[in-house]
Amino acid sequence: MEVRSKRRTWRTPCGCCTASAFLDHVSDADGTRTIVIHQLVQRSVREGADCWPRLPKLVRAAADALDEAWPDSALDHAGPQRRRAARALADRDTTGALWDGGAHPLHFRLGRSLRDSGAVREACDHFDHVVDVARVRLGPDHLDSFKARVELASARGEAGNPPAAIAEFETLLHDAETVLGPDDSLILSARELLARWQAETGDLTASESTLREVMRDRLRLFGHDEQQTLATQISVHGLRVISGDSVAAVRSMEALVADYVLSVGPDEPSTLVARATLVYAKGDAGDLQGAMRAAQQLVHDCLRVLGPDHPRTLTSRHNAAYWQSQTGDLAGAVAAFELLLADRFRVLGPDHPDTLTNRNTLAALRMQAGDTAEAVVAFEGIVEDRTRVLGADHPQTLIARGNLASARGSTGDHRAALVAFEQLLADSLSILGADNPQTLTTRGHVVEWRAKTGDTAWAVAAQRELVKDSVRTLGSDHPDTLARRSRLIALGGGDLFERTAALHQLLEDQLRILGPDHPQTFSTREHLARARSETGDAAGAISELRQLLDDHIRIRGSDNPATLAVRSSLAALQARSQDPSDAASIHERLLKDQVRILGADHPDTLTTHREIAHWRGKAGDAAGAAEALHALLATQRRILGSDHPETLTTRAALAVRRREAGDAAVGLILLRKALLDHIRVFGSDAPATLTVRGALATFQGETGDPAGAADACERLLIDQVRILGADHPDTLTTHREIAHWRGEAGDAAGAAEALHALLVTQRRILGNDHPETLTTRYHAARRQGQAGDPAGAVDALQQLLIDRLRLQGPDHRYTLATRQELARMRGKAGDTAGAVNALKQILADRLRIQAFGHPHIRMTQEEIAHWEQNPEQDK
Repeated sequence: MEVRSKRRTWRTPCGCCTASAFLDHVSDADGTRTIVIHQLVQRSVREGADCWPRLPKLVRAAADALDEAWPDSALDHAGPQRRRAARALADRDTTGALWDGGAHPLHFRLGRSLRDSGAVREACDHFDHVVDVARVRLGPDHLDSFKARVELASARGEAGNPPAAIAEFETLLHDAETVLGPDDSLILSARELLARWQAETGDLTASESTLREVMRDRLRLFGHDEQQTLATQISVHGLRVISGDSVAAVRSMEALVADYVLSVGPDEPSTLVARATLVYAKGDAGDLQGAMRAAQQLVHDCLRVLGPDHPRTLTSRHNAAYWQSQTGDLAGAVAAFELLLADRFRVLGPDHPDTLTNRNTLAALRMQAGDTAEAVVAFEGIVEDRTRVLGADHPQTLIARGNLASARGSTGDHRAALVAFEQLLADSLSILGADNPQTLTTRGHVVEWRAKTGDTAWAVAAQRELVKDSVRTLGSDHPDTLARRSRLIALGGGDLFERTAALHQLLEDQLRILGPDHPQTFSTREHLARARSETGDAAGAISELRQLLDDHIRIRGSDNPATLAVRSSLAALQARSQDPSDAASIHERLLKDQVRILGADHPDTLTTHREIAHWRGKAGDAAGAAEALHALLATQRRILGSDHPETLTTRAALAVRRREAGDAAVGLILLRKALLDHIRVFGSDAPATLTVRGALATFQGETGDPAGAADACERLLIDQVRILGADHPDTLTTHREIAHWRGEAGDAAGAAEALHALLVTQRRILGNDHPETLTTRYHAARRQGQAGDPAGAVDALQQLLIDRLRLQGPDHRYTLATRQELARMRGKAGDTAGAVNALKQILADRLRIQAFGHPHIRMTQEEIAHWEQNPEQDK
């Protein structure tokens, strides 16, 4: 072959041709220029007479060149082309040139590139083949044979089979330590990788033990400042975060980042990795604002050091957007993830695991923002793509299936969500095993949706078993264990006193483990405030929620959705202790901020609209409430769909308000239709369906059929006892409704007897000061007076009034109602003058507290006139 300057001439079997006919330069996306040789020339070289003796050297030279040209960065725009070339070279190495003296680095380059690109199953197949060939060509005890086994074990874990990875590493370590010795760098790396996959399966104790042993050995061999020692420290502190010790992990990681800066410099990739772990620890410890600020600074530095398209830069942008969402800026986070997704499509491709994760997070945020329909479509596509790319058994595919099931449940299809999660649980048990953290999470979802479809008793028992298994596998202090304990309490197992005691114990553990500012700790404080309200201490509950709101504002800011949720809970408690018109005003102020922060169509915003309508109706404006509910219903149908639980709840509320506004016939039609749709959507045993049946029974009684209402409530009671249990609050409420309608049907004595029996149960379960117990005491006294014992009713009401004044204060509407009923009973007992004087004092207080023209003011004025004009007549 002859080469000349300026004009190159090749002497080949085809004659003399210019080089430009056979050579070309191709520019890759990253600026790399590749020389491409015509296929005819390639064949001529391969088939040349003098080629075969030199073929092994040529193969090795080509492999060396390809390996040298392969970028160290994970960012490789020409990755597919390089992998094709490497695979072709390896497949055509019939002489074994790439195994001469050991495995050529190209074998490992190819497998790692497959893994990093997301082709984890292909990476497993590749390293499985490399292990087999290495065993034959090099022998099982060769260093490269062990290296190939390390890569295979890691690939199996990445492919979604952590138990197989653990088994591979344990066998490898047993074999390699006898050959290489326990202090070999490969042994130390393999032990650290083993710890990673132990943690993935939930065996945090074994993982921590393995990591600490590796850490001791690295310190002994290399010292504190060696880079791999520092990297192991990151793994140790990362495991502390996973184990729930986030507060301590933050302090340790801050010191470790300072060590990295001193040892290797602030811009080294390893320092950036350490800072990313610190960001996660801060967020997990509850410092959401701090995590977001640190994540945004890390993005700035990654852009400066690594460039905009580096995978670590893209990951740092993902983390910053995530913490932005956690601080409440859902709109900003969605916009950031959309921009990031476009860049990941361009840089990594549509099938890369990071791209799929980006899509998954974006869909979850849209669901959180209330766009459930779009989220369902997005999750369906993610499940399809993860199944195609990663395989049906990959953990990430299983997670995507769970997200899709939750999204479908959020649209109102509870039974479809339950069926999907039950199938997912069966697959998770088969693929991951019973003790895998992901399997435990799926069990929790099954419990959640079983409870929502009405099987509360089963859900409580299943959640109790889940807590036991979580303690056994993860430990009693693991954040997931604490969260499952919280969920068990929320499901309602045990009476109010047991639940309150359990909440106090949970809060004590969360303060010790997670710290006072952790989201879980905040959540438990909110549950405790509600429990305090249920025991009758509304003032104490309101005080606790106000303190919690101040802490939310301090940690998360006033515009965070979680802060708004606490305001909503506070508004609900305040509303129950104030006049209905004031309650509506409280919710109207909340609504303005929800519209500004969350948007007019957010589910929480719509719920507040319904609360405002509810309190308007309670204040006497049934027509205005019905009009507001009608407008809300149109919005919910547009956003959520006709079968969404919130839409169906609004339909039932609208039916009640239509009756109160005087349109009983239309209201009855609406309520019956709502019941049929509840049965169709949720099933006949769902709690929501039972609630509508109760409303329909009340409707029947309010429209003149108290005996029919009592019969309907008795049929409902049978189902509630079977589904919810005899001690469930809704079951107890139905007992009181039966007594009420019996009294309205003329059996005052039977009603009083039933209410006194109910009081015994409520005092046992709820306590004497619980609002429901106080309500039953009120009705029992009324029925006692109607049954001919007004003097006994006066005694009972006087004691009740003392308790209401102590628990709810003199201006609470229920305190005023008790005073008014006491005045009536005094009149019935013959103390007309005392009744009139009491009613006049009540009127003065109502005029002071309530708006002029309030229905209760008019009612009090009418009663005063009655007793003044008819002092001897029973009203």
